[in-house]
Amino acid sequence: MGRKPCCSKEGLKKGSWTKKEDLLLTEYIKDFGEGTGWRSLPKKAGLLRCGKSCRLRWVNYLKPGLNRGTFTPEEDDLIVRLYTLLGSRWSLIAGRISGRTDNDVKNYWNTSLLKKLKGQGNEPQKHKSQEKKRRRKKEKPNVSSQINQKNNDENKTRRRKKEKIVEKHNIEDEVATKIEEQPHT
Repeated sequence: MGRKPCCSKEGLKKGSWTKKEDLLLTEYIKDFGEGTGWRSLPKKAGLLRCGKSCRLRWVNYLKPGLNRGTFTPEEDDLIVRLYTLLGSRWSLIAGRISGRTDNDVKNYWNTSLLKKLKGQGNEPQKHKSQEKKRRRKKEKPNVSSQINQKNNDENKTRRRKKEKIVEKHNIEDEVATKIEEQPHT
């Protein structure tokens, strides 16, 4: 079972966006704003795309103020420092770098910056919260496994009580049978 699809894919265009589609999307958002609902936007804007595709196109490529140029040494340094603090939480990192999307930062990290750092012998340390999570997972089970264990324990206790009751009734039946079998005096 997965998530419900965002839309019916029938009749929708896939692949590269055209300049006309970019213009339609940009004009629609300029007129009605970003918060109008991505699922309904394509139909209203006259696009044969799904809402998710429109949102990603806008956020990662068309939104004014995006910096599509090469990363500066200052940005490199900031990304490395933030990665050390936050780990691979790209949206948080991108939020602190003007004009960069989480997708840009993640792709730049994975394709260029990490290789560059390894080549210099400066591979960044895994941030501490990830290390702590791994250790905690090994040390103590998560909440759902604790609940499952508690339920299992409760079920075992109930089963034991039922078994004792059944056993008690069986003993009582045996005693009653033996009493009935004894001659009356």
